[in-house]
Order: sequence, then C-alpha cells, then structure tokens
Amino acid sequence: MIEVEEIEVLGKNDETRRVLRASNAVIEDLDGKTIGMVSVLSDITKMKEVEQLKAEFVANVSHELRTPLVAIQKNLAIILDQTAGALNADQQSFLSLAKNNVERLTRLINDLLDLSKIEAGKLELKKVRTDLSAITRQTLASFSGWCSEKKITARLDLPDAPLELELDPDKITQVLTNLLSNALKFTPAGGEIAVSVTASN
Repeated sequence: MIEVEEIEVLGKNDETRRVLRASNAVIEDLDGKTIGMVSVLSDITKMKEVEQLKAEFVANVSHELRTPLVAIQKNLAIILDQTAGALNADQQSFLSLAKNNVERLTRLINDLLDLSKIEAGKLELKKVRTDLSAITRQTLASFSGWCSEKKITARLDLPDAPLELELDPDKITQVLTNLLSNALKFTPAGGEIAVSVTASN
C-alpha cells in the first residue's frame, strides 16, 4: 500500500519555501509480514507554483469576461423589449437566440470560477426535466446564420412527441454545439448536415 502526502517546508521567504511530496510504501514478505518501508521525497514546488498561476489566470480571465457579457446581455434585453425601435419577426428570433447564448456562456464562465470542483473531477450537473428535442431544435437554430453563409442545408429529424429526460440543459447544449460546429466546419459549401434524435427503450 502506497501513501502519498504533501509537506510544506517554510523558509525565510517565498524563494526558499519548498513543497515536497512524500510517497511511502510498506514492504512485506511472502507471508505478508512487514519487513521494511520505502519513502521517496519529490520536490513539487514548481508544479504547485504553476498550478497557482493557472488558477489565478482562469479566475482573472473569467472575471474580465463576465463584465462585457453582462453589458451585451442588458443591451440585447433593451433591443428585444423594442425600446430602441420595432423589430420584425426574423430580427426578434435571431436576437432571442443571441440572448440565450450569452446567458449560457455566462453560466459556463461562472462554472469556471469553481476550480476546486473542476480539479477534483467533480463537475456538478444541474439536472432538470428537459425536452431534448426542444434543446436540439434551439441549438441548431443558433447556427442558421452560419448555414446560410455556407449555403448548407440542415435537416432535422425529431420524434413526434416531446422527449423529456433528466439532464443538465447547459451541458447538453454545449455537447450539441461542439458537434454541430464541427459538422459545419468540415461540411463543404452547398452540402448538407443531418441531425437526428431517436427515442429508444
């Protein structure tokens, strides 16, 4: 059995401070009797410094991104309220998609700030009863501008009835967005992409 622990050795200043990783292993004979122990000390000071810099960088970048996103979100809300002037149906639809994506991006950035959960591999899923067909339809609609630009036909095949599941809408949307982005990126102009959702027992 191997035990691992970190030991912080304080110095006169930060330059002389060291962080050591101690790995201890018990040695047993064929009968299972303890006959010794092996200990290995590794200097991981630089690694810990890099981890700290990475955490600070992500936190700073996330904070800086939130401010312009809030401004964009507020401006989109004003436009959608038609305070700045009337909108036609297409403008209303495209701006609503943009607002939804800005809100989703804001939630993703907020998730980045919780580094402890990410580093521990404990990504929290906020599951709610959600119609997967509706999410798929909305995600594909957000790429309508790109489809038009490349003259790509997007074919959507969904079940007749709503497909309600317990899932995290933001995470599923992120997965669908990545898949559709790659599909559009590698489909030649004038081509076609097909998106299909099938219910199975």
